[in-house]
Amino acid sequence: MASNTTYDPQNISSFEKTKLFKDAKGIAATVPFGTSANIDLTLTDDILMAGGNIFLAKGAAAGDKITFQAVHPQAGVVAQFVTDWFLDPDSTLQQVPTSNFPAKLAAGLKLRVVYVSVGSVDVWVAINYNLEKVLV
Repeated sequence: MASNTTYDPQNISSFEKTKLFKDAKGIAATVPFGTSANIDLTLTDDILMAGGNIFLAKGAAAGDKITFQAVHPQAGVVAQFVTDWFLDPDSTLQQVPTSNFPAKLAAGLKLRVVYVSVGSVDVWVAINYNLEKVLV
């Protein structure tokens, strides 16, 4: 587990291959209709994230929305990257914002998607995170 790393590039063009390792991860859950749910992925290593995540929502309704957060086990939400992003009910593959400026997140934090369902059917949700593990 790589933690307490010092490498922290300020933009994607500064990424150095010898200091990073591709560490894409996926997580899925079913959100009961008419409820909200937290979908968490606990980080086991320091990572860089710049968006570009693939987000799938089968059964989304008009008005369903998501929020992306980084959550500390004791302190709670320490960063919120996307707030109340409305989903396209006509597509399973959803658009999410990207950035050329990576966020460095420490091992032990949780990547959280808060999914709010307003529809009348359960929603299957999958998030494929495009992460870079920091090695140094």
